[in-house]
Amino acid sequence: TAHGLLSPLITECLPLAHCRHVSLRYRSNRCVLRVNVSGVQRMLRNLINNALTYTPPGGSVLIGCRRQGGALWIWCMDTGVGMTQAQLSMSFDAFTQFDQGAKSLRTLGLGLYSFQKIAQQSGFKTRWHSTPGKGTMIGFAVPLA
Repeated sequence: TAHGLLSPLITECLPLAHCRHVSLRYRSNRCVLRVNVSGVQRMLRNLINNALTYTPPGGSVLIGCRRQGGALWIWCMDTGVGMTQAQLSMSFDAFTQFDQGAKSLRTLGLGLYSFQKIAQQSGFKTRWHSTPGKGTMIGFAVPLA
């Protein structure tokens, strides 16, 4: 189920969210999915870690699901720094990082690149939207069983 897929990831990422003073929550969903669990969890882990990295203290990250036709859209929405349209287009390239001023990022810039590659290999549709200063939404559709 979607709940069985999401719940362990949220539990795994809660300590990092707590350390960064970011609220991490998800909306439970009991739809039955037909997916490679480890691949989808890797995609979600990359989205969550990316959202936690770029969301300032006091912000929030929400993982939500919405059924649409024969698929379940899984969304990662944050109240982070957001990106311009140009940055968003480049963010799915390998080793892409954006200057965060004094904030020291210990990342390789592979999270969204890896997310996109797994989505392509799995045949998942993806969508994203970002607004500078307001946050980012990234989602993908997985097939229902």
